[in-house]
Amino acid sequence: MALYFDFKIGFYCGATIVRRRFLLTAAHCYNPNSKYYVKVGTDTIDGGYRYDIEKIVIHPDFDEATNDNDIAVIKLKTQLTFNKRVQPIKMAPNNIKFKSGVMMTTMGFGATEDEFVSHDLLKVDVPYVSYNDCKSMIRFITNRMICAGGVRGKDACCGDSGGPLIYDDMIVGVVSFGIGCGEELPGVYASIPALRDFIDQTIRDLSKPRINHMFYRT
Repeated sequence: MALYFDFKIGFYCGATIVRRRFLLTAAHCYNPNSKYYVKVGTDTIDGGYRYDIEKIVIHPDFDEATNDNDIAVIKLKTQLTFNKRVQPIKMAPNNIKFKSGVMMTTMGFGATEDEFVSHDLLKVDVPYVSYNDCKSMIRFITNRMICAGGVRGKDACCGDSGGPLIYDDMIVGVVSFGIGCGEELPGVYASIPALRDFIDQTIRDLSKPRINHMFYRT
């Protein structure tokens, strides 16, 4: 789990480490008129190690109205130093299947009953909700989304956006949106399996070495 900061506002969203220079967050967490950095290796909002961002790539088909394709890839200016507190997580493959009701975990520094932002990292277990069941409650979801939750009092909330949904030690979703917080409706997450092709291709493209062309006069 990483924290995603706006230089002017402060803590803004969550993010998840997937490679030494790459993290995932939600596309709706990005504003082209703002500048951002990330902090890693902490369970508190004011701790951790700061890393500057080189580039953020949002999904080309991200829909601001529905939050479809709500995924973004962050590339850092320098590599992360991995240790016990700073580690990447595996990404779920695009062919993974889930059984309805299986428990997943989401986490973040978002709103609680008492404050808009939590000082400490909070985690909660939420049950997976099948696409058809979720569609019957939230009609505009797409197959690029995963639903989980629907248990009163247990949910991601404001400020948790961009953080992970984890199953079997893999990130399977990125916190996208919900109808209220902790209500009897599931939270909605960008689906890592459905968006894996975009993520992998973006990381490959951003990992290519730059070629410096030198011109000589004769």
